[in-house]
Amino acid sequence: MIIESERLRIRPRTMEEMDKLYKAEQDEEMKKAYLEMIKCMKNDLEHQEWGADWLIELKEGTSIGGICFKGGPDEKGIVEIGYGIDEEYRRKGYATEAVYDVTEWAMKQKGVLCVTAQTDIDNEISKKVLRKNNFVEDGMGEEGPLFKKYRYADNTGSLKEKVIIREERESDYYETELVAKRAFWNLHVPGCNEHYLVHLLRESKDYLPELSRVAEIDGKIVGEIFYAMSYVMDGDKKIDVLTFGPLCVDPMYQNLGIGSRLLEETMEIARQKGHKAIIIFGEPYYYPRHGFKTCDNFGITTCDGENFDPFMGIELVKDGLKDVKGKFYEAAVYEECNSYTAKADEYDKKFPYMMKLKMPWQWN
Repeated sequence: MIIESERLRIRPRTMEEMDKLYKAEQDEEMKKAYLEMIKCMKNDLEHQEWGADWLIELKEGTSIGGICFKGGPDEKGIVEIGYGIDEEYRRKGYATEAVYDVTEWAMKQKGVLCVTAQTDIDNEISKKVLRKNNFVEDGMGEEGPLFKKYRYADNTGSLKEKVIIREERESDYYETELVAKRAFWNLHVPGCNEHYLVHLLRESKDYLPELSRVAEIDGKIVGEIFYAMSYVMDGDKKIDVLTFGPLCVDPMYQNLGIGSRLLEETMEIARQKGHKAIIIFGEPYYYPRHGFKTCDNFGITTCDGENFDPFMGIELVKDGLKDVKGKFYEAAVYEECNSYTAKADEYDKKFPYMMKLKMPWQWN
């Protein structure tokens, strides 16, 4: 597994590499630390990355430091990181970049709700690295000031009671687009263009604002779903169907059921307005739990005559797709957005800078 960013390549060392590191180390404290890492790796062979030292290299292969977790997530979903950059490579932003890369990876792992780090009390440079990565100082740890970064702001369940689902307002536009950027950034590809898609959707003739909704907590937009009209061609017959996307939740508020509420409530609105079916391209591990099935169950293919797991549909009413066969054509704005790479990059400059990273889980 390798994480690649703008200037760095970061990967966990193998068990063999860790063993060599331990045997070659002369400092007794470091030797003890490496031994603990090896023990952690052996205790969880399927997730050795939580115990291993991660090698930080420049793109051309020069090793410049290391970063590690002090074990996998505990019962509260907390993991702790430690890091160091070789002296000759300090003050060049490498630590900030490495902490960002590895924290982003950790936040997407099952069971992780919070990443923490400790610094020496007088290490202002390390504190600056953490603050740049949106860590917040929260008391003292065993080794010094304790910094924390949460996956979402409140894991007590109280936030669920504060969620308001409503129509989007013009004053929300920037915030909803920023949520889309934060939700999709580095998820499927390095960077993303979903925030630009939201912008284009509002200008599309196929956009359906009467079905689209945002989720709000304490006046802050935390999630959204956007609908558009698409169609299936059955010979010469054109049958209108709904599609949606993006459906997303800010990473700080994920795993609270907000995405499910957005989906279920808007499907009910669509049902009440007389719509019969929805067809999407989406995550095959997520949408089936809401009743979606692959489109081969309905005798429907993509416009290219294909079927695959992410191509799914759902009947909003009984037999909503019973007499519908043929090829699905998504609202043109979705394809247009994919072809506007340069325009998407230019539009992205309106928003806070986020580094494009190559992650192991991304599409090839």
